[in-house]
Amino acid sequence: MTENRKMMKVKDAQEYLGMSAKSVTNLCNSGSLPGAVKSGKSWLIPFESVQEYGRKKLSDRKANSKLLPLSIGSFSYSELAANSYYIDKTLLIKELIDSRDAVTLFLRPRRFGKTVALDMIKTFFELDHSGDTAALFQNRKIWRCGKQYTRLQGVFPVIHLTFKDVKAGTWNASLNKIKELIGDEAQRLFSGLDKTIFDERDLRKINSFLDETVTDERLESALLDLSRLLKKYYNQKAIILIDEYDTPIQQGYMRGFYNEAIDFMRNFFAAGLKDNPSLEFGVLTGILRVSKENLFSGLNNLEVNTCIDNKYSQYFGFTENEVREMAAYFGHENKMDEITQWYDGYNFGTSKIYNPWSVTKYFNEDCVPDAYWVNTSDNSIIHDVIAGLGAEEQGLLLDVLQGKPVQTLLQMDTIYPNLNDGSNAVLSFLLLAGYLTVVDAVRSEPVGKIGKLVIPNTEVQRVYSNEIVNWISNDVQIPAARRLQNALFAEKPDLIKKILEEFLLSCVSSFDMRYESFYHGLVLGMTSIMQSRYQIDSNREAGEGRYDVQLFPLKKSMPGFIIEFKAEKDNASDLKAIAEEAIRQINRKKYETEMRKRGVGKIIKYGIAFRGKSAEAAVED
Repeated sequence: MTENRKMMKVKDAQEYLGMSAKSVTNLCNSGSLPGAVKSGKSWLIPFESVQEYGRKKLSDRKANSKLLPLSIGSFSYSELAANSYYIDKTLLIKELIDSRDAVTLFLRPRRFGKTVALDMIKTFFELDHSGDTAALFQNRKIWRCGKQYTRLQGVFPVIHLTFKDVKAGTWNASLNKIKELIGDEAQRLFSGLDKTIFDERDLRKINSFLDETVTDERLESALLDLSRLLKKYYNQKAIILIDEYDTPIQQGYMRGFYNEAIDFMRNFFAAGLKDNPSLEFGVLTGILRVSKENLFSGLNNLEVNTCIDNKYSQYFGFTENEVREMAAYFGHENKMDEITQWYDGYNFGTSKIYNPWSVTKYFNEDCVPDAYWVNTSDNSIIHDVIAGLGAEEQGLLLDVLQGKPVQTLLQMDTIYPNLNDGSNAVLSFLLLAGYLTVVDAVRSEPVGKIGKLVIPNTEVQRVYSNEIVNWISNDVQIPAARRLQNALFAEKPDLIKKILEEFLLSCVSSFDMRYESFYHGLVLGMTSIMQSRYQIDSNREAGEGRYDVQLFPLKKSMPGFIIEFKAEKDNASDLKAIAEEAIRQINRKKYETEMRKRGVGKIIKYGIAFRGKSAEAAVED
């Protein structure tokens, strides 16, 4: 029985295994691929048999050739450089030294190498009296750059904090996590030191960090105090490294304490990074630049580097040459087309970048393509942003989903509360977060930087398909969407009414139903499951006005759809009459003009009226 198993043809197995067709056929003849069955003159082979054979082949090859292993989930430079296959990014250190910037903020998507980069910087610069860490760089690119760089290895005290785990439901709980974070770093920095160099006031501060009794107000000066104490001890300025600086701010936005988070973090960064006489330089990483006026208002020495900047563009993510070298090392040169389709597509400045997490997982999982990066997060912030969009922004995302470049003003210094203010700031957020990328060169105009945005690759395409179809984030929406699709084709307005009312009653809060844009987004999201057969447009000009939703068939033998919505608050109004008026509006404003010009034969027009959790539909073709 083969009907319930995923079967592969010889040519597909050949490509997967990197073997000749004759070799695959011989494996089938010898029984080395269990479950393979003859199909005419060729074979059909169970995918799991091919996959298992590939795993064994890779395992045998690794055992025989002593290949370095891939490290998944390790963010330690020391571990990666000493024991694993590592793509050399150490020239980032040279560029930081050459730039002489007081504070640099790197904004890149999650899992694009920011954490490893900071640990690499820490390992290179941090005081090392034993000289052990120098060995981790002596066979790397930075060591070939000359003594002006290598003499700086191992000579600075380094404060290294990561806010990735500062995730809590309240601001007080977040503060406690920050106190714990500072306490752990103080323990790392000061344990074992000769404390006689410090006076009583210094010791009280150190102890308040260690036992987490520091006051909330004094905690804001933690970076300043730690760097001053280190300079006093070592007579050397400190380097400050902060990873995922924006995690507490994102949590504040999602959980209702955004203002408290902003107020604290503004003072925290200003104290440690602005005019600090004990600071050598600082590096921060994150996803979103919270606008200067709100967070970095006092920090006039900040150099911000984003994914649209050329400088440092090759140091976060893998370049094409790096991926080709990696594929050759592991014997999978023939997989480059598949890797490119799934994980390439990012344009950071002038560099073509592959998703490093997914490429590494792909090789580690025997070259089975999957959405590895997408599956490392619950995408909660992405869902919240998408679910809150108005009709125009939803339409833009549907354009993106269908492969159309969307031109927009790139707002690289936005703030979370502005993501759903109708300014298209959400598109810039999705760019910074790695869910969109720039195609073509960014243009500088008087209003700012203008760029065309697209979905980078197959992996990210899955997020949009899942999130847009599930706009209201409820598992029952997909079957409801399929029923709605069938009712649209059947031209059954009473069934459309029933489907929508059942969905509104079972899945939607009355609080949500305040504006026509909510109902617009609901139906737009439900119809997006038809995007493989239809070009779905929203809120576009046609005839003598702007239609709400148009479904343009990709095959002219299929009908086109135009849908107009009305939201009514008056309980005495006749919803059926309002739905019929929506049909008259379609005809009066000639919304079907463009469809007719493009040769669509049959056009079905729907008017849908809503009031609370009640709905009515009218149809005309």
